[in-house]
Amino acid sequence: MAVIDNAVATVSEAPLRWAEHAPGLRRLVLQGFPYSLLYRVVDMQVQILAVVHHARRPDLWHCRGPTDP
Repeated sequence: MAVIDNAVATVSEAPLRWAEHAPGLRRLVLQGFPYSLLYRVVDMQVQILAVVHHARRPDLWHCRGPTDP
């Protein structure tokens, strides 16, 4: 999906641009879609953890920390 590819490219260019959603976890809300890209930054490398729908179990990733996959 092009929107996700663009979001991954955007995050890769400036991974610290988005604030932490939870400790060690960052979130980029996809424009025009009810999804967020959840990722973490480890040694300045982006690790994509999930693409999450806003209406599906929003608490699932809220308390995940930097050591949880």
